[in-house]
Amino acid sequence: MLRRVRTSSFIQYSFVLFTSACEHFFFHSDRFWTGLHRSVTRLRERVTYAMVPQD
Repeated sequence: MLRRVRTSSFIQYSFVLFTSACEHFFFHSDRFWTGLHRSVTRLRERVTYAMVPQD
C-alpha cells in the first residue's frame, strides 16, 4: 500500500512537471498563446465569480 501511494505521488509529480513544461512551451513562447491563455483565465475567473452566490 505504501508503494502504491509513493507511485501515485510520483505520477502526480511528473504530471505536474509535464503540464508546467507544456504550459511554458505553449503559452510563454508565443505571444498569441499567451494572450489566449490570459483571456481563458479571465473568462474562467468571471464564470467562477458568477457561480459564487452574491450577498
